[in-house]
Amino acid sequence: MDTLLAGEIVALLERRSIPLWAVADLALYRTTFPELPWPFPGQLPRAVVVVAPMLSGVLDSLEGKPNLAYLHHYRQLNNLLDRVAYEASLLLERKGFSALPIAASQTLDSEDLTAHVSHRHLGYCAGMGWRGKNNLLVNPRFGCRFRLVSVLTDAPLDAGRPLGGGGCGACTLCRDACPAGAIGDCATQFRLDLCHAQLSEFRKIPRLGQRICGLCQKACPRGGRGSTEPLEESAAVNPVLPW
Repeated sequence: MDTLLAGEIVALLERRSIPLWAVADLALYRTTFPELPWPFPGQLPRAVVVVAPMLSGVLDSLEGKPNLAYLHHYRQLNNLLDRVAYEASLLLERKGFSALPIAASQTLDSEDLTAHVSHRHLGYCAGMGWRGKNNLLVNPRFGCRFRLVSVLTDAPLDAGRPLGGGGCGACTLCRDACPAGAIGDCATQFRLDLCHAQLSEFRKIPRLGQRICGLCQKACPRGGRGSTEPLEESAAVNPVLPW
């Protein structure tokens, strides 16, 4: 690990109120999830993955469907994360390394919802959490109440490994809250087709115009106001702020 470089990354993230980051091994990502597309001809060996928590006040305002407050929050977090990814990439390039920022939310195919990479799967490989029943990344401290962005790089940063143990156990709150019935008893039972169909219906809400939801994130008992779950991430996960 280049500790000086890591320190500069931490300083950058702290200025942006980003509480957590980690590094994923892209070879592990591609072998663990071979079904995911890989649109890049070359391969950078690592990805810096950054977490931006969602505000509980916004999630708590949801009542059975997304609203305009959530839409604004969703967009602002994506803007923040894209800016952070850009600034981190500038830092890495100034240090002589390659850096490829991946947009926080950029759908390449509106039908199957594919993107350049899956940030949540990169976060899983980096040891930031486990795959929840809603197929989102669930972090020990923040639950699934966050958004992610990634920067692919060849910088010499230590990569994490998937967490052992953990998991959502018997909790079914996200499953119970899902209006599409898309959530089963484990991540592999998640029905993307049902989720997508519901998002397409939500998109028709006046002035919303975007496939968003947030209801399973609201239902997650971890990460809300007053949550005291310990930081149980792997050693390679790097807390920035004393959240």
